[in-house]
Amino acid sequence: MSLASKVFGANNEFFGETGKPIYMDKKYFKSLHYNFINERERVRRKKGGCIIPGCKGKCVLSHTIPESAVLRLVSHQKNVIYPGLNSESGKYECKSINIGKASAFPGFCIDHERLFSGFERNGNFEDPSIVIQNLRVIFRYLFEVSSLLKVFKRALSSYKKEISDYQREKISLLNTNLKKNITLIDVNDEITKHMQDKIEFLEYLAAEIENEDLAPFIETMNGDSELTSVIAIHLDCELPLCLAGKSGFKAGNKKYTVHLSIFPKPGQTFCCFSLPKRHDLDFRKILEKYKSDFEFLKFVESWMIYGTDFWYINPLEWDGYSTEKKEKILTKIKNTDHFPDEDLDFTIFDTLRTNLKRLEKQSSQEN
Repeated sequence: MSLASKVFGANNEFFGETGKPIYMDKKYFKSLHYNFINERERVRRKKGGCIIPGCKGKCVLSHTIPESAVLRLVSHQKNVIYPGLNSESGKYECKSINIGKASAFPGFCIDHERLFSGFERNGNFEDPSIVIQNLRVIFRYLFEVSSLLKVFKRALSSYKKEISDYQREKISLLNTNLKKNITLIDVNDEITKHMQDKIEFLEYLAAEIENEDLAPFIETMNGDSELTSVIAIHLDCELPLCLAGKSGFKAGNKKYTVHLSIFPKPGQTFCCFSLPKRHDLDFRKILEKYKSDFEFLKFVESWMIYGTDFWYINPLEWDGYSTEKKEKILTKIKNTDHFPDEDLDFTIFDTLRTNLKRLEKQSSQEN
């Protein structure tokens, strides 16, 4: 048997059936998977520079949803429930988290955190600063995509270096013994392809957020243009949930993005929408479908399932749901074929609905 066959041929001692180094077995790739998850979580917590372009300040942990004014109200014993995706099973699970960590990400420096202090400290959602609340929702999405992009790039670079070094070592053995000059140009397999595809997709998402969401919002905020609309809605009921996310909507054959923050306060709930100005009329037509707070609950429930998974709910509220309802919520939340203006085939806030009906009946009798 030739040396080349011993090194690169079938049943050799250096490479497996897939052509990868012999030590890259199931145990190796399982470890690689967990290392990726750990690195992703580490990057999510790492405090770097302020996320505001051009700012050189060091960031602090920023709450996308105000801790004292909102999360504390929704919590029970300073904990809230949120839907978390299990990376092992690919399924959503209900998870508990302390309000000090809920919705937090290393985003703004201390100076830029003050942009939101007008409504954040005292819960005054009438404060003019509320119009920029969804700016940090946009930045949180950008941070999530950008940080994951960094992890994939590092993982790809590390994996290619490891497998390339191994290949070069064996090629060097051949070159020495056969007096050849074989050179390794590149290494690619199904794993590098998967990571490269993910990188391209994440780069596309980051550019889309920056160009379609962030830039128009900042230009509007600075008074340079009117590219973004902000719509505020007050409900005369207190939702046991807060939310800060985005969803897609359709107008004809065009799709546009709407960001939404839902902040409850005693006896009331504040909803802040932001969207491209060119779709303002399209979205207002959707809002007009909901004639009362009672009907608007359907819209909020659809947002929880068809819009975003970035919401937190009161643990006592969640514990009051049947096993069937919990399973429906956690199963349907993965569905990406619907939009929030489509009604669910079940209801979520039944206790709140009962209270609203009772209040409406009382008001009717008094009148």
